[in-house]
Amino acid sequence: MPRGAQADAGTDGLEFAGPAVRGAAEARALVARFPLPAVILHGDGSADFANAKARDRVANPWLAANGSRLVRFAAQGRPELLDVIDPGGRSWRASVHAAALGDRFVVVCDDQVGARRAEQILVLHRRILELEQASATDRLTGLWNRRHFDQIVAREISFSESQLSPLSLVILGLEQIESLDARHGAAVGDGVVRLAALRLRAVCRPTDFLFHWDRGEFAVLAPAALLAAANAIAERLRRNIAAHPMPGAGAVTVSAGIGEHREGESAVPWHERIEVALHEARRAGRDRIRASNG
Repeated sequence: MPRGAQADAGTDGLEFAGPAVRGAAEARALVARFPLPAVILHGDGSADFANAKARDRVANPWLAANGSRLVRFAAQGRPELLDVIDPGGRSWRASVHAAALGDRFVVVCDDQVGARRAEQILVLHRRILELEQASATDRLTGLWNRRHFDQIVAREISFSESQLSPLSLVILGLEQIESLDARHGAAVGDGVVRLAALRLRAVCRPTDFLFHWDRGEFAVLAPAALLAAANAIAERLRRNIAAHPMPGAGAVTVSAGIGEHREGESAVPWHERIEVALHEARRAGRDRIRASNG
């Protein structure tokens, strides 16, 4: 939602949202204020949050029994008609609309099926997606942030293992960023980080996920990529950075740790061993790449 946006009044008495808000917590607040029954579900179908209207109209046992089904509707991206059971045991016919919220789903149940009502639900979903986008994006570089990595990496690992497809991770670090901050100030350091992010975008594949991992550190999650592909991404960026001095900063170098995901390996030990490879590259003289052998 644009900054400073005013409250929108919808048809059929639907009215929601106030000043511009950001992040998952604000998305929950937006759902809480929505005047139709709405719940937030985890990927396994368990309920995390329901607004007041949902507590009045949707029985917990019904929600527990149908959570996985609702998640499937969310993944399909189209409304479905369902018989919903309320806390008093009464059945009512609902048009169910769903949208993704990071690794969770927002599900809205509406007893009036019509284009004008559906439009208001789509507005809610669009605003939720905007909030989720804002909370997942690094403000300095425009890349995904570490929080977003934590949300999607398990999904990518699961897909990789189910499809027997390789998955690689690259963690790169600008090696002079701390001294640049100290000598020239954070504004110069910020400019170097932003330019490095642009150069990283240029060398990565369209299917890769790019993250500003930490101050001056970047991560590339590369689906369907063997170690050689990860090395090529890291090497292109290393050469690009080394060959072109940064405005106001001079020569900057980058080192990288790379590694393929191993079957049965969870996200944390995977990225920890890539970080070890990055530290080894720096200890070996900087401006180089090391593959994880751990």
